[in-house]
Amino acid sequence: MIKKTMLLLYSRIRLKIMYRKINAFVLLTVLLLPLFWMPVWGQVVIEETGSSIFPSRFMRSEGKVHALVIPVEFADFRFSEDPVSQLDAIFNGEGSSQAPSVSEYFDLSSYGAMQFSAGIQPVVSLSASRNSYSSDHPALIQELLTVVESRGVDLQQFDQNQDGVLDGLYLVWAGATQNAGASWWPYSDTFYWEFIVSGIQIGSYTSLSYELLLQNSSLRQYTAIHETGHQLGLTDYYASSYQSGTGASVMMDRNEGDEDCF
Repeated sequence: MIKKTMLLLYSRIRLKIMYRKINAFVLLTVLLLPLFWMPVWGQVVIEETGSSIFPSRFMRSEGKVHALVIPVEFADFRFSEDPVSQLDAIFNGEGSSQAPSVSEYFDLSSYGAMQFSAGIQPVVSLSASRNSYSSDHPALIQELLTVVESRGVDLQQFDQNQDGVLDGLYLVWAGATQNAGASWWPYSDTFYWEFIVSGIQIGSYTSLSYELLLQNSSLRQYTAIHETGHQLGLTDYYASSYQSGTGASVMMDRNEGDEDCF
């Protein structure tokens, strides 16, 4: 009698557990089912590199990319030496274990999928002061491209996929580097103004300090690599303070290491 009672009690306990599992499964199904029927506008869609919600196009991460590099000096700030050979080494050179060139870095980082090269232009010497462009970099960019075109340079070579947008654009300016966040501090941005030269528009661009690139530190050359990451559409990972944003040595955080999964 006791044995039958125990078996009956055990059966009832098992049934209660089974019912609870079934109820939990049904509840979970009811909660998750709407997710499978969400309208298209409610889904997150990951598109290929180069797509953006902004009216601009980023540098491609695959195929041939031939960027335009323009060194520029002003009435009050001149280069102490011709920067072309140094810039060619920074962008196109073989690099070293401490400081690879931009081309070498992205060849390694992309596992050969991205073939980056840069066309270094002769120095453009402007008659105006650098400060006159501090609040109007778009005007500076338009003036520089107009000068380059007037020299007979075929700008179509900097549009390898022939989509009507420059593959990449770098301005490398003479003069002292200001504090972070100021007009004359390295940065990258997208070009929102309507400007077409030789049938080509400007997508993303980078503003670089020649003085900063040549300081005696192997990490300074990484500034050009970090900013190229922005032209590819990547954002900064570092925090606003001196602390790391990701706690890792990645290019968009500490200006060192590889690009990462994010």
